[in-house]
Amino acid sequence: MLIILFSVFFLSIFYYVKLAEVLKKQALSRIDLKQNVLKKLEEENEYLDNVLKEYIFKINLFYDLFEDMKKLNNTLDEDNLIRLFKESLSKLCKCKEIIIIKSKDPIPEDFNLFPISSKETDYKFVGIKEINISEPHLVHILIKQFSICLKRSRLYNMVEELAVYDHLTKVFSRRYLLERLNDEYLRSKTYNLNFSIFMIDIDDFKKCNDTYGHLVGDIVLKTVTQRIEKNIRNIDFVGRFGGEEFIAVLPETTKEKAVIVAQRILEVIKNKEIKAYDEVLKVSVSIGVATFPEDGQKLEDLINTADKYLYKAKNLGKGIVVSS
Repeated sequence: MLIILFSVFFLSIFYYVKLAEVLKKQALSRIDLKQNVLKKLEEENEYLDNVLKEYIFKINLFYDLFEDMKKLNNTLDEDNLIRLFKESLSKLCKCKEIIIIKSKDPIPEDFNLFPISSKETDYKFVGIKEINISEPHLVHILIKQFSICLKRSRLYNMVEELAVYDHLTKVFSRRYLLERLNDEYLRSKTYNLNFSIFMIDIDDFKKCNDTYGHLVGDIVLKTVTQRIEKNIRNIDFVGRFGGEEFIAVLPETTKEKAVIVAQRILEVIKNKEIKAYDEVLKVSVSIGVATFPEDGQKLEDLINTADKYLYKAKNLGKGIVVSS
């Protein structure tokens, strides 16, 4: 009986030892499982952190690009546009050097070349040395925007130039001439200064057009304005008032000095031949000279006086200067 009891006791102990081992293995297995799960979670978190950082980086990259493109859109000055573009591209690429290559420039070595699709300019490529960027398509986006801004800048300058200058003679247009003339009038009135204006008209210009044709007439107009400009000072200016009629403005100039200049212009135009295609001809001009304030306290009165003196010169035989 005692032997049976001892046998049962030892079997019980053996059973519980084995059970403890099994439970221990299960516990260790669960711990390993939890550790593996935890490790995977940590790896997953690390991956998500990296993805998040990458997305934040890209968002910041796109935001900076957007802000830089806004700056490009807000300037019409070509030099400033190129400067801003290079700064933006340099931030985007983290490159060593950026150059803008014109059509006639030699193609440099060791540069990545990106075409500029702007027919309105003579720029051909953007050259980038040692480019380093994770999003190369952004470079193309920025260059495309640069091309659009270049085109707009050139068109704006063309429109502005057309508004300021007469397309044929390249002197001031009527609108801009009157603006500048009004500025000079206000300045002279404020500081009690003299200034003089010439109303200049090419004599028998209609006959010239009828005889030689309008193409020759255009050459005559351009040549006359060039000779006027060559015989006035840098501070003086001239504009096309209409047709074959021009106004020259001479700041801080008295009537006596203005007449001397007007006579010199008249003689230069009258005595020099004009070569226009197969034709060689001479023309003369009539000039009316008016001076502020003696010939008009108001600007319109001054212009009317110069116009009156011009027609007086026409009636007296043309090719002369009239100032009173």
